[in-house]
Amino acid sequence: GNLLNRGTARAQAQGLVLPDALLKLDELRSTPAEQEAAPGEGRGPSVLDFIAQALGEDYAEGGAQALRGEAEQLLAAIRRAQSVPLEEAETSCRKVFAEAKRAEEGLSQVGDRSRGCIDMGEQV
Repeated sequence: GNLLNRGTARAQAQGLVLPDALLKLDELRSTPAEQEAAPGEGRGPSVLDFIAQALGEDYAEGGAQALRGEAEQLLAAIRRAQSVPLEEAETSCRKVFAEAKRAEEGLSQVGDRSRGCIDMGEQV
């Protein structure tokens, strides 16, 4: 949105108010209420109903256990990442980059004799 709105008053938008957005999703109907509403319901399904159903179906297979397992894995990864000093991570990244650069230079010296090596070097 910010890219499309650049140069306008809306260019620096930082987000949206979630409750208002959810209310709009509840207002948007896929069909007129008379065509699809269940007896006594008086309204058709909304976009919010569709989203809630899709999310429910995604987690229905594994249920709460799958969601809990995924959250625990993410928490463990966060804790591991917190224990690594930024300087150490930066040093490691620089070493990997230097090795990749050396490999690329070595492969470029091989020449056309081995096209497979050159292709591999370009991917590195």
